[in-house]
Amino acid sequence: MTISASSLPPLYVPPCQPTPCYSEELAYDETRLDAAPRTGALSALPTGIFTKAYGPATVVLFNQDSAANIPTYGKRGLVRGKLIIAQETDHICEVTARLEGRMEITTAGAGAQTTKTFSNSYSLWSAASAPSSTTPESCPETIDFESVFPMTFTYNGEEHPLPPSFTARFPGAPSLFANCTYGLTLSITKERRIGFLSKTKVIHLQIEYRPQTSPPSGLSRAPYFPAQVKVAPQDWIQTSFEVPRRCSTANVKSIQCRVFIPSVRVFGLADIIPVHLELASTLASLRELVLQAPSASTSSSGQNTFDSAPLPAFSAAELEPLSISPLRAYLSRMVRFDAPDGKATWRMQRIGAGTFPPMPPAVVQEGCTCDDPCAQTLDWNGEICVDGAVRVGGFSAAGLVVRDFITLEIVPPHATASPLKTVQHTIPIRLVTETYTPSA
Repeated sequence: MTISASSLPPLYVPPCQPTPCYSEELAYDETRLDAAPRTGALSALPTGIFTKAYGPATVVLFNQDSAANIPTYGKRGLVRGKLIIAQETDHICEVTARLEGRMEITTAGAGAQTTKTFSNSYSLWSAASAPSSTTPESCPETIDFESVFPMTFTYNGEEHPLPPSFTARFPGAPSLFANCTYGLTLSITKERRIGFLSKTKVIHLQIEYRPQTSPPSGLSRAPYFPAQVKVAPQDWIQTSFEVPRRCSTANVKSIQCRVFIPSVRVFGLADIIPVHLELASTLASLRELVLQAPSASTSSSGQNTFDSAPLPAFSAAELEPLSISPLRAYLSRMVRFDAPDGKATWRMQRIGAGTFPPMPPAVVQEGCTCDDPCAQTLDWNGEICVDGAVRVGGFSAAGLVVRDFITLEIVPPHATASPLKTVQHTIPIRLVTETYTPSA
C-alpha cells in the first residue's frame, strides 16, 4: 500500500520558547491578589498518642494531642492505633472494630429521630480465618487497626457532608435537642471453656469529629473608619436599618443606621470581627438616644406625651452621656431542624459578645439647635468575638441547620417612655474553625 505525503500528519514543531517554570513564590514583577490555604494543609497532624485502659485491654491511638481527653479527627481523618491485650489470649476467637457516627434529633412536634451517618465494621482477627495447622493459632497480644472517616453520607437519597461533633439542648417550648456523635467500638469475643458458649467484651471509645474549614480571605488590618473605607471600600459590606419613632413627634425623627462589616462575611472562631455603626438623624433624635436628661417625652405623671411639647435645649452640664451604651452587639446562632413532613423547629442562642468604646461625646454643634432639621451623625467602632467554648462553625446536614448572625440592638434610655422604639438588626455570617492564613 502506498501512502501519499498529503495524508501524513503534520510535523510537530516545538515552540521557540520553552515552557516557563511555575512557582507559588512571587516573581519581582508579580502581586498576589488573593489566596486561600488548601483544606488538607490547614494544620499538621499532631504527633502524640492517646491511651486508655479497659481492664486488661488498652487502646492506643496515634496522631493525637497528648493533653487531649477525647481523641479528635479532622476531615478524612485516619483513625490508626493498636489494641493491646494483657491477658491470656488462647480462648479469644474473634476481634472486631467498628467506626460509626449517628445524628439524634428530638423535637416537640416530630418526636425522636436517629440517623446513622455511617458505620465501618471489619474483623481485626478471627480464629476461623487463621491458617489451619495441627496447633490452633492464638490471638496476638497486639493488633493494629485503622479506619477512615468518610466525607459524606446519604440521607433520604441525597448526599450530605458529614456533620461535626455537635450538641445543642433547648428545653422549654418549642423543645429541641440535637446530638451528632462518633465512636470507635472494639469487640473481643471469647469461647467459654465448655466449648459452645461465648462472651464478648465491648470497648466503646467516644471520638470527636472536627473537620477544618477556613475563610477564603483574611480581614483587613488597615485603620478603622473612616480612613479604611476610603482606602479599601471593597473590603467592607454595608447593611442599613432604621430606629423608628413611636409616633409623630415635632422635633424627633427616625434614626438612619448603617452597619459596616468585612465583606468576606466568613470568620474563624478565633477572629476578632470589626463592626462600624453610623447613625444619622436630627440633633434632637440623637440626643434622645445617647444623652440622659429630664425627658420632655414623659409628663410628671409618667404618661407618654410625645406630642405635647418640643424637646428643650439642655446645657452641656445637663446632658450627661449614658453610663450604659444604647448599642448592644453580639453573635447569635440559630439551630433549626427541618422535619421530613416539612415542619421546622428552631431556637436561638448567644455565642459571642461585642465590645465598643465609651459613648461618643455629647452631640453639640455650633449653629445647630434641636429644632433644626439638619442631619448629624454618630459613629462607633466595635469588635465582636466568639465565646471560647464554641468549637463548631455553621453547617447543614440531613435537616439539621446551624447558622450564625451578627445581631445589633439599639435600646433608647427609658425605653418605655422614649419617643424612639427599640430595634434589632441581624446580619447573616458564616463561622469556620480556622483563622485565615495566607500561603506566603
